[in-house]
Amino acid sequence: DELIQYAAKFGNCHVPTKFKENTALGRWVSTQRAEYKQFCKGEKSSLTAEKIQRLNSIGFAWFMAL
Repeated sequence: DELIQYAAKFGNCHVPTKFKENTALGRWVSTQRAEYKQFCKGEKSSLTAEKIQRLNSIGFAWFMAL
């Protein structure tokens, strides 16, 4: 999994949206963050509680500091 490879290389899952080494991963992470916001608001989202739990288990960064 590309996110796990990123975490192994950088020591975290703080993938920037415009990650030059893997733009597809950056876009995917950005989408997960947007879907998480919708999920938390109770709106329609492609995320499930199970997917959130799996991402949490590898240290996924739902919010990025500016």
